Amino acid sequence: MSDPKATCKVIPCSLEDESFVFVSYAHSDAWRVFPIIESVSGSGFSIWYDKGINISSTWTDEIAAAIMKCKIFIVFITKESVGSSYVRSEIEFALNNKIRTIPVYLDGMEVLPPGLALGLNSTQGITDTKNSTEIAHSICEALDYNKISKQNKSIPSVAKNGENDAEKEGSSPKYLRVAIAAAIVIAIAALGLSRLNAPPIGPDAQGTAANTAPSARGAYSMDVVKTGYAPAELIHVNISGVPQGMIDEGAIVGICETDAPHGEFASSEFITGGDARITLRAPLSVGKYEIRGYGSGNAQTEETLVSSVPITVGGSARDAFSIEIYKSKYSPQETIRTKVTGVPKYMLDDGAIMGVYDSGAPHDKFRTYVSIRERDFDSYLLDAPIEVGDYEIRGYSSWSVWADETLVTKVKFKVMD
Repeated sequence: MSDPKATCKVIPCSLEDESFVFVSYAHSDAWRVFPIIESVSGSGFSIWYDKGINISSTWTDEIAAAIMKCKIFIVFITKESVGSSYVRSEIEFALNNKIRTIPVYLDGMEVLPPGLALGLNSTQGITDTKNSTEIAHSICEALDYNKISKQNKSIPSVAKNGENDAEKEGSSPKYLRVAIAAAIVIAIAALGLSRLNAPPIGPDAQGTAANTAPSARGAYSMDVVKTGYAPAELIHVNISGVPQGMIDEGAIVGICETDAPHGEFASSEFITGGDARITLRAPLSVGKYEIRGYGSGNAQTEETLVSSVPITVGGSARDAFSIEIYKSKYSPQETIRTKVTGVPKYMLDDGAIMGVYDSGAPHDKFRTYVSIRERDFDSYLLDAPIEVGDYEIRGYSSWSVWADETLVTKVKFKVMD
């Protein structure tokens, strides 16, 4: 059973929330997962799931950022989710970055393929999955055990001994009136001072004011290590001297096509500190781009533009490294030993992978895969499929982007009885 129209009432929290839960699931399981998310959220926990992706962000960037910032990573394990390349990538990314992980086995532990079992069997999971209410209760207990904070909620004040409700109700307006009066006095004083210092208002003065809107240019500095990138390559932007006021306004850095309108980002990230390193991903399309920094995430205009750095995206990942196998024919499920050489450092940093595919299969339909962690290594092991047929081992420059532009190389082989 599945419901393509399943909706969730939970509004994903902000990535700036101090304590939130990341939820990983297969979209075909939404009808099962959403009621559980709603119950957990109703208990006071902040939830982030992929309905919260910023429209201006590359989805892989924001998902990676959400996993890195979350306090707990919850993944719903089902027959569908273990076959999803996106869910598997999220699991591996969470485990590789040592994010606390709670698997929820909606279809039992036996649906785990060996590769996922190797990573998840060492983590305590939730297997009592009779109904969504019990599952949500178990998740909340696990979150409480891991000291995950709940959302702040207004708590009614408790009366002191001898204080009745009438006294409380009478005292609150009293202090409120004093506070309002003080605020009015301060506002009047500020208004008077501004008028004393303001120039005379006339046609000329008004015209001058309209043409001298404050500019954010030069408010903080931004630089990159290089200006030329391959498609989908990670771009590290070093930022310094960001004013706190701009951080509060959601200062943002993004990649745009050269001369594109303000705010039309290929990928973007918010700035969270005065000195920070922002990671963006180069677009897949070859061309000229620029990295732009703005003083506000709410309005990207000429006035909020702080700085821009031109970059180019060119070439492709092809032939960046090589994969070799030691024979061209294998028995079903036989171990395939592979040799990888010449992997560039930036691809290692971005999680280069290689996987087993049916010959001609789409990029995200791999049988199994391994992460490439060394520039040169001759003992990466993969399992041949159980079915007889034609297959290929493909190498990609990034764990999170499978596309023609990130495909480095492929080697064909056969499985025979």
